Amino acid sequence: MDTITDALCNFWIRVQNKSKLDIAILIVGILLAITVVAILTFSILQVLTGSSVSDKNGMDIIAAAPEADEVPDSGYDQTAAVIDKEVFDGTVLIEGEDAGQEYLDETLFIGDSNTVRMSTLGYVTEENSLAAVSMGIQHVLSSNCMNFQGYGYVSVPKAVELMQPKRITITYGTNNAYSSADTFIEWYKDAIDTIRESWDYADIIINAVPPVSKTRSYPQITMKTIDEFNLKLAELAKEEGCYFLNSSEALKGSDGYAAAGYMERDGIHLSQEGMDALMEYVRTHPLETEDRRPTPLKDVPKHIQTPDTFFNPPAPSSVQTSASAASSEAVCTNHQWGVTDTMTGVQVCQICGATRQDPSWTAHTHTWGTTDQTTGLHVCSGCGLVEPDRSWTPPAETTPTPPAETTPTPPERRRHRRQKQHRHRRQKRRRHRRQKRRRHRRQKQRRHRRQKRRRHRRLRRRHRRLRRRHRRLRRRHRRQKQRRLPRRHDAKEQRHILISKNTKKQPRTGDFPVLGCFYFYRRGDSIFGASCALWGSAGALEVATTSTPVPAQSCKMTSPI
Repeated sequence: MDTITDALCNFWIRVQNKSKLDIAILIVGILLAITVVAILTFSILQVLTGSSVSDKNGMDIIAAAPEADEVPDSGYDQTAAVIDKEVFDGTVLIEGEDAGQEYLDETLFIGDSNTVRMSTLGYVTEENSLAAVSMGIQHVLSSNCMNFQGYGYVSVPKAVELMQPKRITITYGTNNAYSSADTFIEWYKDAIDTIRESWDYADIIINAVPPVSKTRSYPQITMKTIDEFNLKLAELAKEEGCYFLNSSEALKGSDGYAAAGYMERDGIHLSQEGMDALMEYVRTHPLETEDRRPTPLKDVPKHIQTPDTFFNPPAPSSVQTSASAASSEAVCTNHQWGVTDTMTGVQVCQICGATRQDPSWTAHTHTWGTTDQTTGLHVCSGCGLVEPDRSWTPPAETTPTPPAETTPTPPERRRHRRQKQHRHRRQKRRRHRRQKRRRHRRQKQRRHRRQKRRRHRRLRRRHRRLRRRHRRLRRRHRRQKQRRLPRRHDAKEQRHILISKNTKKQPRTGDFPVLGCFYFYRRGDSIFGASCALWGSAGALEVATTSTPVPAQSCKMTSPI
């Protein structure tokens, strides 16, 4: 202990002697002490106010709420308002394959604080989300609450037109639980119609109102009201030709309330686990349709997140406003306040995003002008807000009167005459081309038929030649077979029998038909020379030098040929 005291005394002596190093150490220590005290003070105040403030690094965004108590709904029946998928076939999105992050990037999410948490937790970005804390469906048309660089604050339909999305998912209802179901659906229908008028190239998906916990801060928000809202929203989607995403079934427990762990401590806002379940349901129930947007798309301006205090401006003496102002002063010393919101009187700095209450703003009561009978819109003469007149009925459709025919002037007549002549010439050229094609086609067909006939004639002539040749060969073979006799040799007399080539000039003798003429040659025989050999029907060989038949014994031929 004495050592520490001595060290501090020596350090203080060196500071008094103006030692630069010791003075720097002292300044750093003082700054660290101030920082620690400020952090502790802010944490204590945050605990006392019961709220957590969101920052740009993704901390939870939970509005200040009273202590949550278990508030059972009297007479709540979770089967009273069930959405039947068969009744809403084609409207309720069914489960499919996981579409992935690309599906979320192509979708524009519009909604309240739960939609803000999508961007805060990193599921979507400011480029595909339009949301604000404590926002209801009535603010879609009645408030310019979306901030864009170069445009300032605009309404949600105008923001949709600037962002040019492929599909839109709308989630409202938690902040409208104080309204009746008919009023809520009427506001919803007007919002959808106005969004379609601004950007008619996107498919609209109505997301179900998320459930609440049995233990929650706001007992006025009941599950009975939420289930009734969801059933009405499914009917509205079917009526308007939209699609309905029944995401509440992924967030409910067995008792019909939000599942355990899916809600924050206030019982209204989705927790990290609940948001994971919701986004998984969105990805696995995709809507895949053709992109109908015109090309090329325009440049999308930068979207600036709407402050959390836009619809809940704090009192000037509140701790949260002081902390926000102190942090804003640290970032921006010369605020450029934007246009004052006519509904809340809040101004936003265009540089740092800080907000303040416009001191010159007073609560405004709309004074509606004459309703336009064509569009049904009326304009507030005080603030210039344009809204549809709910009492307006569209006029009856009238049959348009055809315009009176005007007599053409001489130049028009000449032009019409030239156009008619050109048209007739074109028709004539087309007709001649068709006739020419038909004529060439007929000539080609006739030429092919002639070639085919010639080819058939050549084949027939060739077949006839072949048949004649075959007949000749058959006749020749038949004659050769008739003329052919076996050749024999006598060992004793050495006789040679030869077939004559001249068979047509053989004589016919006696009763024996002539079959052929033979020549016999002997060696050392008394019969030497040419003799006529006849083979009769009796089977004997007749040899004679004249037309008289000679017995076979005279020729000394005892063996048959």
